[in-house]
Amino acid sequence: MRNIVEISSPEQEKIIKRLYENGFIPNTFIIFNPGQTNISEQNLAYRFKEGLGKYYSKTLGKRYNKHPEKQYKMIVFLEHGKNRDIDESTPHLHILIDLPKDKVQDFYEFMLNHLTLYYYYISDVRDKTLIDITGQPLDMKQIWCYGDKEFVKSEKDRRFRPSRIFTTKDFQKPIRHFNQYNKHECIREWFLSAP
Repeated sequence: MRNIVEISSPEQEKIIKRLYENGFIPNTFIIFNPGQTNISEQNLAYRFKEGLGKYYSKTLGKRYNKHPEKQYKMIVFLEHGKNRDIDESTPHLHILIDLPKDKVQDFYEFMLNHLTLYYYYISDVRDKTLIDITGQPLDMKQIWCYGDKEFVKSEKDRRFRPSRIFTTKDFQKPIRHFNQYNKHECIREWFLSAP
């Protein structure tokens, strides 16, 4: 990890402690960057959640939601990014995940194919978007600071939006919508709900 900023807050310490207590030791770092400006952050998170559901349905069966303990432990940073030339947001996902070694490629390709249905320009430069971090002496605080570097920017400049952080449990929460009219409202409510 490069350009790691040393930051710490009581909230971060609590989350890091909770991750350790839950036995979260990531072995894979994945970046999904749609490469499009000003896309909906809620829909990006929702499409990732939707892809996870389809992946688990394929690998664990249709009743995968009855087996949360079999779902992969992960933490997802939804970052806002900035286009250097123009003042536009470029939301993207940084994912730290604990995957079985034999499932890494399958998971990556499945999620990439799913997200490509909605975001045509999503990057697929594997050596930069799929990184094995097994056995590297990465401190959880350094990982946190790398993933949440935009939190620092938002502290310095209130106009800058901080990252949104999701854990496995956030993706296990249901989004209840019964028709197309309130679908986006429900996605937004889920996106803004407490972890």
